[in-house]
Amino acid sequence: MVANHLLKCQAEKARSMDMLTGKILGDFHVESLIGKGSMARVYQAQQVSLNRHVALKVLEEGLFTPGENVKRFLREAEALARLEHANIVPAYSAGEENPYYFFAMRLIRGGTLEDAMRSGLRRPRAMRWIHHICRALAYAHASGVVHRDLKPTNVLIHEGVALLSDFGLARLKDMSTITHMGYVLGTPMYMSPEQTLGEEIGTPADCFSLGVIMYQILTGRHPFADEAPRGISRAERRSRLFRKIQEAQYPQPSSYDPGMPREIEQVVVRAMSRRPEDRFADGAAMLLALEDAGYYNPEDERIVRIDATRVLEQVHEHLAHNRLIDADRWQVGGTVDIDDLAGEDPCGIVDGRVEELLDRHA
Repeated sequence: MVANHLLKCQAEKARSMDMLTGKILGDFHVESLIGKGSMARVYQAQQVSLNRHVALKVLEEGLFTPGENVKRFLREAEALARLEHANIVPAYSAGEENPYYFFAMRLIRGGTLEDAMRSGLRRPRAMRWIHHICRALAYAHASGVVHRDLKPTNVLIHEGVALLSDFGLARLKDMSTITHMGYVLGTPMYMSPEQTLGEEIGTPADCFSLGVIMYQILTGRHPFADEAPRGISRAERRSRLFRKIQEAQYPQPSSYDPGMPREIEQVVVRAMSRRPEDRFADGAAMLLALEDAGYYNPEDERIVRIDATRVLEQVHEHLAHNRLIDADRWQVGGTVDIDDLAGEDPCGIVDGRVEELLDRHA
């Protein structure tokens, strides 16, 4: 009887959230639902006063622990508000209109890192985005923010730039944590060993998660891929995964990619060390190691910019003919960011024809 009542309440709350489309929340006209998570939904909305589109994240108080849900939600808004960085999704404003709490962020239309990984990534672009994420982490850590839920779906891609998002589980150094010892919080496949044990976590945990992402993005495989037999319970599957993470049981990255530079593999392996003290202390230390590896120079974004003539000779005629790009925008003899060009190519033709060029000139 109680279970039926709870299910009915949950269904009513879901309908209420979907009915936000077309409504006004403060300065925002809600237009359409673009994503949802366990505690909140994200809508495309129009900010009326500034006549711009935004992503509006909306929380409705939970059925069980509304106080903690609201605290976590408002903490995310505060974390984003204090982080102004080129590789972090910026927050604009926050508000409350009973019974909804909400905050507005920059609207990103390019999809997630996970989306890009499904299509396959060549190493130059992968390393570019890894550096973007690491720069975001270095800045966040220096600002006293630990993300605690770093994973590919929390990295958005906009015009060739990786942007860190979703600070819903973030810990701010000058705020008391709402995570209780022994309570596991985060995404299991990207948790650090100490996180799986419900222990207090710090900046090395974010470095571990980024190491897992690096491993996955560079090898095409997850280091802790589930090889459990069918038929076992979800709890047992989770327990097996946690044991692997806690014991740092994974194949060396180069076993999947023999051509991986040794310096890059060393960064991945150190980031995924079992003990926090054996990892990079924070994002800044990991960023320095990536720079020392010498495979990518973050100070020279021209690594992903090539002579437009070389691109246009191969793709411009086809794209312009099919009206997939503005032919007047890309002038022969100038420079073009390959990801910007790809962003105007809804059929994916650019990626298929110039990935080889990108590799050659990166």
